[in-house]
Amino acid sequence: MKIKLFLMIAVAAIAFAVCSIFLFNEGSESTTTDPPPYAASNKIWTFGDQVWSDAIRMPECDKQNFPKGGSFQESCRSYTADGHTWFYYDWHNVRVNAAKMCPSPWRVPTSSDFDLLVKSATGAELVDRWGLGGMAGPEGIAKVSELATYWTISADNAHLAVFFAYTREDRGLEYFTTAAGFQVRCVK
Repeated sequence: MKIKLFLMIAVAAIAFAVCSIFLFNEGSESTTTDPPPYAASNKIWTFGDQVWSDAIRMPECDKQNFPKGGSFQESCRSYTADGHTWFYYDWHNVRVNAAKMCPSPWRVPTSSDFDLLVKSATGAELVDRWGLGGMAGPEGIAKVSELATYWTISADNAHLAVFFAYTREDRGLEYFTTAAGFQVRCVK
């Protein structure tokens, strides 16, 4: 009886140690938390106290383009290169569909969320873990480059919104036209 109890305690301790490695390591990649339904994968990244999802890929945006001129509201676009597809949304689309893209307990990140991320991860760490993806301009031209861009839910006004960008060397928040197309990740 004592041996069975000892074995049960040992197995529980090992299981806890393994789970701790995946759940609590800063900058770690884990699949132990359910991702948002539209995340590109089930990968979850922990940086500091934040948990981040993979980029959001709304199926209704597949193969749509940003309109050529006129209103850019509620636009989304996918772009495929080298066997990888990126999904870009204008800021109005993100604002209107935030609860669908990132349902509770997930949410579209604020500028403050990205400020915390900057304190927890370098640009090189983000490139290594999240990759790149570029941006899509208002004319529908996707640019996949040594840059990754993600919308925040924060805006300066109706025409400028806050986005987060990183390269291998740098990362930070900037303002850009709400008509541009950037990716979305969820945080909790």
